[in-house]
Amino acid sequence: MFFLDNSHLITFMLQFAIILGLSKGLGIIFQKFKQPTITADLIIGIILGPTILKKIFPSFSNLLFPADHTQTMMLETIAWTGIFFLLLETGLEVNFASIWKQKKQASIIAITGIIIPLFICFSSLLLFVPEKYLVAHTSKVMFSIFVAVTLTISAMPIAIRALYDLNILKSDMGFLVVSALTINDFIGWILFTIILGIYQHGEADFFYILKIFIITISFAGGSLIFLRKYIDKSIKYIKNNLDDGIGMTISLITFIGMVFGAITLSIGLHALLGFFLAGLIAGGSDFLTEKERNVINKMVYAIFVPFFFVNIGLKIDFLSGFNITLMFFITLLGVFSKFLGAWIGTILSRNSKKDRVAIAVAHTAGGEMQIVIAILALESGLISQSIFVAIVGGAILSTILLGPWLSWILKLRISYDFVSLFKKEHILDFIDLKNRDEVIHALSIKAAIYLKIDYHTIKDSIYVREDLISTAIGNNLAIPHARLSNIKKPLVLFLKTENDIEWNAPDGLPVHFIFLIITPEDQTTLQLKLLRDISIIFKNPIQLLHLRQANNKDDILNIFKEVKKPYNQVTLNIAAK
Repeated sequence: MFFLDNSHLITFMLQFAIILGLSKGLGIIFQKFKQPTITADLIIGIILGPTILKKIFPSFSNLLFPADHTQTMMLETIAWTGIFFLLLETGLEVNFASIWKQKKQASIIAITGIIIPLFICFSSLLLFVPEKYLVAHTSKVMFSIFVAVTLTISAMPIAIRALYDLNILKSDMGFLVVSALTINDFIGWILFTIILGIYQHGEADFFYILKIFIITISFAGGSLIFLRKYIDKSIKYIKNNLDDGIGMTISLITFIGMVFGAITLSIGLHALLGFFLAGLIAGGSDFLTEKERNVINKMVYAIFVPFFFVNIGLKIDFLSGFNITLMFFITLLGVFSKFLGAWIGTILSRNSKKDRVAIAVAHTAGGEMQIVIAILALESGLISQSIFVAIVGGAILSTILLGPWLSWILKLRISYDFVSLFKKEHILDFIDLKNRDEVIHALSIKAAIYLKIDYHTIKDSIYVREDLISTAIGNNLAIPHARLSNIKKPLVLFLKTENDIEWNAPDGLPVHFIFLIITPEDQTTLQLKLLRDISIIFKNPIQLLHLRQANNKDDILNIFKEVKKPYNQVTLNIAAK
């Protein structure tokens, strides 16, 4: 019988502390520049691994990361737990029932975003990548198919973060992007699982391909259609009958992920597909609140995810076989093909011309999904280390590019001013409202009077949007909104209440400040601008504090007028008052 001794545990705890401390420290710096922390995790792994530390200080490297099988497996187990939870959490980010309501537009964008990049990447790799970059005994066709699938999958978590940073995640365009990327991920993981299963089988005979395709689709479809309602009932039971609702819900979701992972692995599919499906099913529950999704997200990204990406750097020498031309070729191929695929999808789905480029840009990042598939391909012997390093480099470059590129595109299309649209009479006196329905009812009545249209038209449009995803964004703020075809001018109303209004906010806090935004259906740019301007107020702690203390309409209006001024100027103005 084998037992871990103290030396194993001491070394593991030191590794754990160093990896977590360094990755979080560098991650804080990256977050200040609006960059994803996975890049920081990879850099820490590259510094601590054979690329740098082992070359410069081999003795210290061997002391910290000894070539001991048991020691290596301890870290490897934590790393794989991290990636299992990453896929589980990625699925949880999505409410599949809500996305299904927008299935037509999202499906068209997702399908063109898969088919077109697949064709472009496959043909380009087949024609232009030299044989020397292939692994022995791997055909050029199989290599090209697999790398094409790898480059086709977009990074939904990265896109969500970029949309959140730009304050447009809760907009109609933001929701459409998330919906399309969810379907993109789902199709991409199915394709990846099938191709990997065929490769590991050793031959691509027709009956085996048909078998693995049927198994994959049957398990995925059956899980989403038949098991979801039972998991939904289980989460409801936990909430209604157990004291530790959040803790037990997280335990249940983890249990489902582990079971699904074991099932998919045992039937010849990859375990990661099982975790992703488990997340999708649990994420579709009507009883899983935004706060609980946020708690799980924080847990996964705070502890588990960094270990997987750091561990990649600990295992691989990124300078060995590095080819800058190959990396830029892979990067350009992935970014261009995904942009083109999504852009054509926006045309076919008849999206607004002003939205098309922004939606296409949101699909371009490779991010963690591309890296995850690349490491699986490397470990399965499908790609060489040179191709792996090029794919990882492309994932990092496209991820770094996404935020500034999307921000630039949005700035080009925005020409409206929140302050110019907002008047003193748009601040309402309803302060005694008790719940979300009363708030929406009051706002809809006032909006109907201003716009001179039917009250029910406004209210129903607001609820359609709320049913897709809650418009509460945290910091006691909710921004219900709708786009209507029968109006020519926009309207913004504001309501402040001392009562705690439950609105399913991601931070779990009640809502006290509510903006209603009604815009013409064809002016999607205006909706984005208003959402961003309003969010700026609530990201400035001084403006927010002053708004909490305001007790008349003039004070509230003056606070809103500060929204366009720099942070320091706002501070001085408010201090002077």
